[in-house]
Amino acid sequence: MQRDFPPLPSYQQFNEGINSTFRYLVIIVWLLIKATRKRGAKYHIVDSSPLPVCNNQYRFFAKVFKGLARSGKNLNGWFWGFKLHLIINQDMEIESIRISDGSMHDIEALEGDFIETIRGWLIEDKGYIGREKAQELAAKGIKLITRTRANMKKNPALFLFIIICFQSGKQ
Repeated sequence: MQRDFPPLPSYQQFNEGINSTFRYLVIIVWLLIKATRKRGAKYHIVDSSPLPVCNNQYRFFAKVFKGLARSGKNLNGWFWGFKLHLIINQDMEIESIRISDGSMHDIEALEGDFIETIRGWLIEDKGYIGREKAQELAAKGIKLITRTRANMKKNPALFLFIIICFQSGKQ
């Protein structure tokens, strides 16, 4: 259909364009978030979401993001691509963003610029559990709240947090 749509790029040109501009797109989004976020939020939520490039079984044939994307696993199964890690505050504003390859474990994302401005309570899922990381973040003024895994002792901090939020909402 090149006769009908002559100015459109080919598939190969599209892939090369995506590969060459992806880093710049991430930098622009990161700068926008840094410029617009408010400081001083007390409660934060962190979670990750897969950004699959293609089905995992076709990863060896994929040309888009070759060398950048990796295989990863989440609750839905295996995927090939990236992970988007987000921290939002209680006002549903994006506090921090990080894009990593699919193989990065969630707990490894809680480092560097991603959490530099976060203080207070950080609510997370089971993927971010780690005793050493919790102690490291506590030294920085971040208190973690998460559900425990089946083989762990129960964490009363989650129930205390719910009670505190309920009490502050009544006043």
